[in-house]
Amino acid sequence: MQHTTCTEDRIHHALERCLHGLDQTSPTSDTWKAGLCMNRWSLDELVDRDPGNFLILIEKILEKTKQVQENCEYGLLIPLALLFYSAVLRAPYFPPQCDLLKKSYNVFYGFLTWPIPYCSVCRELLAFINDELKAPDKESNSDYRSSKNRSSHFHPESP
Repeated sequence: MQHTTCTEDRIHHALERCLHGLDQTSPTSDTWKAGLCMNRWSLDELVDRDPGNFLILIEKILEKTKQVQENCEYGLLIPLALLFYSAVLRAPYFPPQCDLLKKSYNVFYGFLTWPIPYCSVCRELLAFINDELKAPDKESNSDYRSSKNRSSHFHPESP
């Protein structure tokens, strides 16, 4: 059994709550939508408490993304890609020895064989990750984004 801290467990649980029910074809109730918003808000509040929590969240997103690929859970890929994108943008730093961005590139690269729109979303995400890898630190990342005239918003292609 893998040893985890209480914070890791709480982040994992909050991430799972955010993804719960998203693989269904049509969530219909307003209660479900409100619950989704509250779960995402709770995840954000938990992660914002400590800069290191962003790294934990990114790691948990990558673990879940690998599971999604193994189980071919199409409905969860795009929400995970958006959560990943948001977490990377909001992360205040990546330690020099941290290889999460390289790992994430390899994880999302595996989805290029999936059908449209999934491969298109991953192609956009890979370009974003590649840009983040080129910048040596967080301040440089925002400078690099503006020099490339890239929006800081992730817009997956429409199906």
